[in-house]
Amino acid sequence: MVSPASWRRKNESTSAFGMNVLLFFHRLFGNGAVRIIAWFASWFVWIFNKNVRRISDDYLKNLKASASEKGIKLGRLSSRRHIYAFCRSVAGKIVSWSGQTDFGDVGEIDGGLTRSLKRTESPEPLMIIGAHIGNMEVLRAFNTSRIHKTVNVLMHMQNSTVFMEYLNKLNRDSSLNIISTADISPDISMELAERTSRGEWVSMMGDRLLDDSTRYVEVDFLGKKARFPQGPWIMASILKIPVSVMLGLTDDDGVKVYYRELGAVRLDRKNREESIRGYVREYAAELENILYAYPYEWFNFYDFWSHDR
Repeated sequence: MVSPASWRRKNESTSAFGMNVLLFFHRLFGNGAVRIIAWFASWFVWIFNKNVRRISDDYLKNLKASASEKGIKLGRLSSRRHIYAFCRSVAGKIVSWSGQTDFGDVGEIDGGLTRSLKRTESPEPLMIIGAHIGNMEVLRAFNTSRIHKTVNVLMHMQNSTVFMEYLNKLNRDSSLNIISTADISPDISMELAERTSRGEWVSMMGDRLLDDSTRYVEVDFLGKKARFPQGPWIMASILKIPVSVMLGLTDDDGVKVYYRELGAVRLDRKNREESIRGYVREYAAELENILYAYPYEWFNFYDFWSHDR
């Protein structure tokens, strides 16, 4: 059986040289050059990386089966298009952090951008629970250029050290305070409580288990049982701050912001796991609806449903 946390064992495949080359071509030729580079990269991965192609096919098969009544048609070579979307997303992260993206062109889904900007006017804290869907780095760079909120980002950095160091060098003025999940302790929780008392935000991903000992709940997701971590919801209940789902999605018209507030997290002490399951079920339903509309924006390239194997 493959571990649901097997994504942690994947080696980092980025290099500073390659990212510099990407930015060089972007400065010369604009977004069209980035799309061309991503297009060639996607064909290379699709042809030579059978494991990534298999994982993409598994995800797309689950998506089509669960959305059969919605009439979603993915077309030929859908896994190649899926991999292309991922390559384009990685390139977009680098470009957005370099400050070369025109954030005036950012669009919205169901008023998501408007609502998120309005939320920043409030002095109250907020927890953003994201997912490996679309391009969260675009939103982080957008925060630096337009929102100017201090955001404390909890993330696993073990297999993305080079990438994150490079992004930080590109944008040293970022208003992000990145905290490694390996460092989470009671002291960190106390620090976050102090920061949120000043109106700062907290951001966590809610769709990956950190390791085999991560506490999780199972809910239906794209027609199968999937495991989601309990940590973000426990943290939100400890900090006593409301939760929102926020994603940056890319299509032919550019980046669009999806934003929806889920409200405060209150856990039943006697039946805490079932309380968490209710919040995760709502979160998973949000992700499903997004994927039905943006099927190629799912970027968990590992055996997400591996416990079924």
